Amino acid sequence: NQIRLLEEKLEGERNKNENFSNLKHEVGRLNSLILSSAEKLNISSQNREDLIKTILYTSSMISSRMIYADLELNPQAFEQQGTFSCGIYKKFHKAHHILSNLANNHGKKINLQGPSHFSIQAVSAFDCLPFILLDNAVKYAPDNTEITVNFEENMSLNYPLNVKVESIGPLITTEKISQLTERGFRDEGALRTEIPGQGLGLYIAKQLCTLYDIEISFSSTEKSGMSMNNINYGYFGVHLKFRK
Repeated sequence: NQIRLLEEKLEGERNKNENFSNLKHEVGRLNSLILSSAEKLNISSQNREDLIKTILYTSSMISSRMIYADLELNPQAFEQQGTFSCGIYKKFHKAHHILSNLANNHGKKINLQGPSHFSIQAVSAFDCLPFILLDNAVKYAPDNTEITVNFEENMSLNYPLNVKVESIGPLITTEKISQLTERGFRDEGALRTEIPGQGLGLYIAKQLCTLYDIEISFSSTEKSGMSMNNINYGYFGVHLKFRK
């Protein structure tokens, strides 16, 4: 029993260290986006309103990410968090706004196909879910490709809102698809791209989906002739199903 308790304590410490490292990395990235927008705002009056909005949205995403980190380390704090009405389309649009400049710099386009007025009551940490999914798509998609987010809403169904995020990314085998939400897991294709990552993004996405009873699933299908740097690419999809 003492050995088991020690192992659990060590595992808990490792998770805390991982959480801190990931939080530091994500806050650093988001802060870079804020600085980039602030520099553009400082030297030009063009797109002033758009840049201000980007800074505000990115700043609030840092807050949401920090709240999630706190909730994971202190689950009891969840009951102390206030909830807000979260329009799902609006949350994806917010993530789109934050990432659009980064995507555009590489010829990548994020396309939201709606509309949808579906909303849920959630804590502000929920903002991390759309951001993680779009950030993941932008990160792994080849240059000059499109990321689409499709919203299908039908309030008469048990699942009134279905959201599908589709992009091109490293091909993942059927056997490995189920591991995508495991803490620390990165598929071989993702590792071979040499794009930095800690394998925590989709794990966090899964935790948030579980918290709000959202079904999440993944697909990866081959795209004929699509290979770069000896890495096979395919169509990657994330499917979210929201309950009533």
